[in-house]
Amino acid sequence: MWTLTSSKGQSAVEAAMLFAFMLTILTVFLLAMGNQYVSTQETHVKNGLIDVGAMIETELKLGATAQDGYYRRFEIPRKAGGVPFKIQFYDTRELGTPGTPIGYSEVDLAFVNSSILFETFISLPDNVDGNISHGIIELRKRDGILYVMNESYTS
Repeated sequence: MWTLTSSKGQSAVEAAMLFAFMLTILTVFLLAMGNQYVSTQETHVKNGLIDVGAMIETELKLGATAQDGYYRRFEIPRKAGGVPFKIQFYDTRELGTPGTPIGYSEVDLAFVNSSILFETFISLPDNVDGNISHGIIELRKRDGILYVMNESYTS
């Protein structure tokens, strides 16, 4: 009786199958680790923007509740978690329907030119007015209104 495979041929087939199985396991492991790394990196970047937002919110709410004569300077970085972001300030007149302000102002922080789609909003009292962007920001409170100004606009 003739056999179609020899014991050497069977060993080679088993070795090839074992190699293919181990390569599959390695590929799945690397894909899972890469996915976990990307997820962790996105969380780190999002937390950077949340931290910048919390800093801006703390500074503006403190100034909004302070007495007249309050003055403060602080700096807003250009990047959060290594990714550039934009800042938009909407005062109470811009958010409501024409002639009917809604009673609060808002700051919107969002990433630009990034694969991470994330933005955060900060609601502020309606007594906050001015312009806010990256760089050094000056806060001044006069007549119950907190004026937000970029340093380049004040000189």
